[in-house]
Amino acid sequence: MPEFASAEQIRNLPRSGAFITDSNGNVIRQVKNLGWLLKHWKQVKFFRVYYHNVSDCVLQAVLNDGTRYLTTWESRQVMTDWLHRPVFRGLSIYWVSDGGKETKA
Repeated sequence: MPEFASAEQIRNLPRSGAFITDSNGNVIRQVKNLGWLLKHWKQVKFFRVYYHNVSDCVLQAVLNDGTRYLTTWESRQVMTDWLHRPVFRGLSIYWVSDGGKETKA
């Protein structure tokens, strides 16, 4: 399984916008919104969700080539509902707590 984003990388993400990173976590570019992820849905291998408190979280989509898409969400419930789109059906979602414990949904 590919490496996790570091806790520092997650904490340092701006609270708006989305980012494309290489497999080492280096930002390649900022993208406007979730449209990029929907455009590249066939390349998504799995998702990781980093959560730090009751509501907000960071969604990481890991693509087949190691590229990652990261964006913050103010509501875990809204993000979870969004991930239940038919194009993402069957993909694994791993939940990662602030302590680094990973749980497969």
